[in-house]
Amino acid sequence: MSHFTDLNVGAAPALPMSPVRILAGVAAHFVDVRPVDVLAAEDLLVAVGAEAYILCGRSITGGHAELAAATLEMLPTPYVGITRGEYALLLIGEVNRSGEMWADDDNQRAIPTIPRPRTGTPAPRQPTPAERSADTAGVQA
Repeated sequence: MSHFTDLNVGAAPALPMSPVRILAGVAAHFVDVRPVDVLAAEDLLVAVGAEAYILCGRSITGGHAELAAATLEMLPTPYVGITRGEYALLLIGEVNRSGEMWADDDNQRAIPTIPRPRTGTPAPRQPTPAERSADTAGVQA
């Protein structure tokens, strides 16, 4: 039974569900978000749960709890003081050892970034209203 809070009511997940895909998503997240901070156990649990929820179609009925539990069993044991970026390397090692392959664009950002202002030659300066009126004052009709 679907709940009215489900973001994807009644739709089956489009991606094959695998703990390895969650490991890859968690690794990408740890590399992108505060990679030099020390890894907290809570960060790891939340990241695994969030990736499982996303992979299961953002639905509470998609089996994300079972998938997250299977992923937690695969996690390498972090040592004391490991950073999020260092732990991401361990996760990437687990992904590579699994041999599971997927499309190159599966772990790309879902939300596009805002483009930066262009650098290079600056735009020409626009004349002020006073400069424009001075230019037109000398023109005879």
